[in-house]
Amino acid sequence: MRRTIIVCAAIVLVAGALAGCREEEQGRALIPDKGTYGGPPETALTKEQIEKLTDRAALQGETTAGGPAGGPATADTPPRAAPVPAQAQESPTPASEKALNERLLLQGN
Repeated sequence: MRRTIIVCAAIVLVAGALAGCREEEQGRALIPDKGTYGGPPETALTKEQIEKLTDRAALQGETTAGGPAGGPATADTPPRAAPVPAQAQESPTPASEKALNERLLLQGN
């Protein structure tokens, strides 16, 4: 009885080892190069697919303007103004207004 179990276990192990030696499995890299994608090359998106993705991104961001949370920004999309706290809305100093405008221009790029 014990010998039968050992023989059956050996047969299962040998069958498993042989199944891993299929010809199409041989010659492939088991450890891929670090930072290199080893799969098939990606296909380019069509213009229609890009438009659908842009529309979906705009809907998810709840805005139709480009930029963060509203899809990709385009060259003709002006930068959105940053929300201003209530106490700072009264009258900004010329220096702070200039700094804010510079930040808005840099964020639009």
